[in-house]
Amino acid sequence: MNSFKDLFENITERFSVPVKLSKSCESNTFYRVEDLTREDVEFCAEYLAEKIIDSGEPDILIEMPGSAVDLGKTVADKMGEQVKRPDVILLEGTENGDINISSIQGKTIVIINDVITTGRSCLEVHSKLTMKGGNVLCWVALVDRTFGPGPVSVIATLTGDSITLLK
Repeated sequence: MNSFKDLFENITERFSVPVKLSKSCESNTFYRVEDLTREDVEFCAEYLAEKIIDSGEPDILIEMPGSAVDLGKTVADKMGEQVKRPDVILLEGTENGDINISSIQGKTIVIINDVITTGRSCLEVHSKLTMKGGNVLCWVALVDRTFGPGPVSVIATLTGDSITLLK
């Protein structure tokens, strides 16, 4: 494997007419992260884990709903090879995305997602976590399409093509 750019080029679809990515954005480019092989995900997770550790050592990785590649667990496993393995909380496994305050209060947290487009959902979760006493270290993704700046840095293997906000 030569680079992340080459890896993602193999799973990128381009359209002449924009496709809706969510209720709030569209783009002419779509990344089919579900087509990444297990080895591809591990290659990306190793890089992401190193970059997270360079920023600090989180206690918890909060994985956003809809992950197609189990990125949170894979990154946590890779981090566990170098430092204490962080716990992984699947946000979709909590009631209405509500996280028990005792599990995050005073903890250092990373929000992780396959692809971050507008950052809107990450920002909402970030706010909830902060209000409950958590310290969000960074957001992590395979593909970052936010084009920042955000409240914290975004660590990603690829800065994706632009999106268009619909609202």
